[in-house]
Amino acid sequence: MKVMKKIILLTSFFSIPVLAATESPQIFVGVKGGYQWALDDNYNHSNPEGAILGLYGGLQFTPSWSWDLGYQYHDELKAGATSVNVKTWLIESALRYDWYLQDNLSLYGRLGAAYWDM
Repeated sequence: MKVMKKIILLTSFFSIPVLAATESPQIFVGVKGGYQWALDDNYNHSNPEGAILGLYGGLQFTPSWSWDLGYQYHDELKAGATSVNVKTWLIESALRYDWYLQDNLSLYGRLGAAYWDM
């Protein structure tokens, strides 16, 4: 069996913060979504594909530092040529640092861990 390569087109198709407090640390929650497909030489006409949905929340300690915890659900990838179906979910947590270039423009990096089940 060939190993499928997963490509996530938009891991964060949209990101909507839904709750924020006014005192430090600030609490935030949101939703995210995207789309995935797998590429394999066995699928000349139809590669497996599906949606990704997620919820996340966390604490904003300073304008630059935050910590988040999230859950992602991936639609089932049905691979008809090999009769393999992959259904994945994951829980993630990360510490994030934003480097502000301007008031409304920043570069960021995240360091974290995830647990997933297939």
